[in-house]
Amino acid sequence: MSYAAAKNMRAVLDASVARLSVALGTFPRGARGLPVESVRLSTKYRAAKGAYDAALRTLQAFNRQFVRRFKNEIRAERHQRSIEES
Repeated sequence: MSYAAAKNMRAVLDASVARLSVALGTFPRGARGLPVESVRLSTKYRAAKGAYDAALRTLQAFNRQFVRRFKNEIRAERHQRSIEES
């Protein structure tokens, strides 16, 4: 997999996590900002939370490999960006 393809894959995974996070945020929250117990026990919430957790784990695993494999490309890209900003 090339660096460009890996960046595209990471963008797709990021978008998936963001979409599932928004879906999880639609459930009612209590005074402290946490979902109330009746919501946490509902099957709809548990399915949404499970999907979010799975997507997040996938993104985390991908990021671990991405950073290890493309560390030189990431460093060069950051260096180029810092030059352009100066």
